[in-house]
Amino acid sequence: MLLLLLLAVLLFVFQYFTLEKFASIPPGTGLATPQEWVHFLRGRIGLSWYDALIPLAMITIFGSVVSLEIRGRAAVV
Repeated sequence: MLLLLLLAVLLFVFQYFTLEKFASIPPGTGLATPQEWVHFLRGRIGLSWYDALIPLAMITIFGSVVSLEIRGRAAVV
């Protein structure tokens, strides 16, 4: 239960602090390669270290929940 609560908090923080920074990108911006996308982001959006840490933490917690469910130890009690 604690892992799911932490995941919910991280999703909330990611939505309202990290994804909000992407609002400055105009809709329909077509970029051909991932390298162009990274170059474009570096020029327009000021991402910080926690903007990378939050998705990493979300993936880790999600993986932990899935692993616990597969092993038979329910993450939700």
